[in-house]
Amino acid sequence: MAKLTGQGEQLTPHAVVVDEPEKPTVKKKISLTPSEWEAIEKQALTDGFSPARWIVATIRARLTTTPQLGQTDIEALTQSNLLLLAMGRNLNQIAKALNAAPETRAAYKVHVIEEARALIAEHTTQVSKAMAANSKRWRIE
Repeated sequence: MAKLTGQGEQLTPHAVVVDEPEKPTVKKKISLTPSEWEAIEKQALTDGFSPARWIVATIRARLTTTPQLGQTDIEALTQSNLLLLAMGRNLNQIAKALNAAPETRAAYKVHVIEEARALIAEHTTQVSKAMAANSKRWRIE
């Protein structure tokens, strides 16, 4: 029980195989107290899940030690990526303008702008991959 509650020894994360997804075919019945179910409903709503999806996400997060994104999380990450992509485009335009006018280049650190643009591009790619992986079916090994 200590492992399940995060106390004591940590569970070893299981590998996630995206290329060989499984369909959910095993159904189990669980019994909860009314107060437990009420708490799950509230937490699921807060996290952007249905209660059943929240339970599954909680189990998956524990088994794989990877975050499971609710609708609220996905919307926030989508907005973040849109803003970062816009910033990246602006930085790209600044870098192009500076490259077009070499006489002003010495006054600015173009390489810093280009590094920031590259970091933004890498971040948005990683966030997009996390969002896509969260929505795909997968198999645990």
